Amino acid sequence: MRPHFGPGPKTAALAGVVAWIAFSITGPAQFIPLGFFSNALWAKVVAFQLVTSILAAIAGAALYKDAVTSPAGNGPTFV
Repeated sequence: MRPHFGPGPKTAALAGVVAWIAFSITGPAQFIPLGFFSNALWAKVVAFQLVTSILAAIAGAALYKDAVTSPAGNGPTFV
């Protein structure tokens, strides 16, 4: 995603939303017909997990640094 959308918190938030759709909506939704989740509980969990997924993706992206090859050719340095 980063090469296409560029670096920054917007890309991290988008990655968080993609992960949220893949795991927080589809996973628990399968338990509604089995009676493990009510529709109201599922909606609350999904809303909470959207916020935490975005915050976690932004926090993780803040720690990430690209490896850049040094001009002297000594190997990668981290920026």
